[in-house]
Amino acid sequence: MTDKFGAGRLEGASAFCGVLTSGGELEREAEACRRCAALAFGRELRAKDVPAFGLANFKDCDAAAAAERGLSCVLLSSGRRTGEGTTAYTEPCFLPREHPLASGARRVLVYAEGVGWLEAGDLPPVESLSGGAAPEGEDGCDNSIDVHPYYIRFSGDSGGWLDIVTRERMGEGVVTMPVSVKAMHNWASHAVRFDPEVFFARLIK
Repeated sequence: MTDKFGAGRLEGASAFCGVLTSGGELEREAEACRRCAALAFGRELRAKDVPAFGLANFKDCDAAAAAERGLSCVLLSSGRRTGEGTTAYTEPCFLPREHPLASGARRVLVYAEGVGWLEAGDLPPVESLSGGAAPEGEDGCDNSIDVHPYYIRFSGDSGGWLDIVTRERMGEGVVTMPVSVKAMHNWASHAVRFDPEVFFARLIK
């Protein structure tokens, strides 16, 4: 996935993904995601348009389900800019243990056109990404254009949506067919009212 012989720049990158802060603190990571998007895309994004879901409900059963498939869990921030629009979001992610981001250490990958994914060089200090209050921004995101399969653990009435998108069981949860980031976060924001311990994680192979 990455080229270890080169370094990419966050500024002007068409996409980024990574662990931007340490400790798995959702508020800090989410703000860092918005600031990274501003650096990469040259646009301040509205905080309300950059969804974030954290690790507070991550349980031993979720870790066991991931481990059974050789996966680790990290709190990951991602964003990209295309002709269709801009995306930016923070969410738990199950990814292979050998993935360059699987350790959970602060590390960011950027996408360079014609080259692929590179580790970001000269990443700004975390304080400049997540410290203090950022301008509210004027631009929104369209997270409906990013689509992924997810692991979901939920006990309650999903209103039928979860049954429709479920592909298979995974431990005490399920794996969905690919769904949009927007749909996943919107559903979770409502599902927490029926199951305060609901948890989901994006799946990366």
